[in-house]
Amino acid sequence: MNVIEIKPNGFCDGVVRAIRILDVALNDANIQKPIYMFGSLVHNKHVVDMYKDRIIMINDNFDEEIKKINQGTVIFTAHGIKPSIINYAKEKGLNIIDTTCPKVAKIQKLIKQKLSDGYVVYVIGNKNHPEVLNYLGIGDRVKIYDGNLPKENKSFIVNQTTLIYDDVLKTYEQIKKSYDNVEIAMEVCNATKVRQQALSKYASKCDAIIVMGDKQSNNCTSLYNVACTYLPSYKIESKDELDKIPLSMYNTIGVTAGASTPRILIDEVIEELKKRP
Repeated sequence: MNVIEIKPNGFCDGVVRAIRILDVALNDANIQKPIYMFGSLVHNKHVVDMYKDRIIMINDNFDEEIKKINQGTVIFTAHGIKPSIINYAKEKGLNIIDTTCPKVAKIQKLIKQKLSDGYVVYVIGNKNHPEVLNYLGIGDRVKIYDGNLPKENKSFIVNQTTLIYDDVLKTYEQIKKSYDNVEIAMEVCNATKVRQQALSKYASKCDAIIVMGDKQSNNCTSLYNVACTYLPSYKIESKDELDKIPLSMYNTIGVTAGASTPRILIDEVIEELKKRP
């Protein structure tokens, strides 16, 4: 079987940074314990499982759970977290490790500035995704964009970083045609964008596409949805799922991966595919 590895793929700089910060902290013998992590460091089970024996994982009810913690260390993930949680941790004197992606932190700062300037902020994205929940938690005038904007308000629109770039671009073009009282910040992460563009470039050379990524990962889902517009496509988490794919139907398989997928998993899939006739 012919295999084309579509690059770039795998970890983005934000994921590498989050893992590096956490590894340094956990290797510090003086770190305050117990250690709690609010959400998944990144959306990949393989990565999260590396830390589950050393960290108490908190996956929901953040507002209530932070109130129960009186000592130790709290870790905030690459997706960011709303300011009230951070402020509560500071008030209690907890040790804070913040691995928020710089791109997400930039958007947080931008939203705060626009709120102080009197804008109503609208976010394009999945309202249940931790990145979006973090933005919504910044203030009462931050809302999910539902396709409508009040013409009397000063409106500012920003987007979740892991969406499909072309879809966001089209949405913003439509908004500009319909509203003249709105400011827009196109904030699709560059790592998300270039992975989608690379897939589009190489699709014509392949018979099918395999996209590697965790089911929770929005950037992997966006990448998969782009792939589906070109070719038969399959989203898997590891080589163990290859037998679910009718590989014998294809001569050339393209392999790519979202920004939270570890290199080791990508290599295992490529190596296994090359063994197939």
